[in-house]
Amino acid sequence: MELLSGYIKRSGERMEDLSNLKLPYISLRRANLNYVDFSYSNLKGADFFYASLNYTNFTRADVSYCNMHGADCIHARMDYADLSYSDLRELNLYGAQMEGTNLRESSLAGANLEGTDVKEAL
Repeated sequence: MELLSGYIKRSGERMEDLSNLKLPYISLRRANLNYVDFSYSNLKGADFFYASLNYTNFTRADVSYCNMHGADCIHARMDYADLSYSDLRELNLYGAQMEGTNLRESSLAGANLEGTDVKEAL
């Protein structure tokens, strides 16, 4: 988390722009990353274990092989993101947008998908 501390400031509901970054295999366990824009970023293998990712934007990001076990992604945008081969168990995706998201070989056991748009998700 220290790596990102220079980027993230508490901003209320303003989206922090961390788009197009290359942060593969970064550990962000239990981090508060609400309202962060990770669109088009490389987060392959990232560890978001029990992180708070509400209203976070992962549009077209590579988040494959990641650990999002128990994280909150309420109203997150994940359109066309690659979440393949990821641990998404007990993930709270209430109201998330996941059109065209790649979920191949990912575990969603116990995940909350209420109100989630999974149109054309793979």
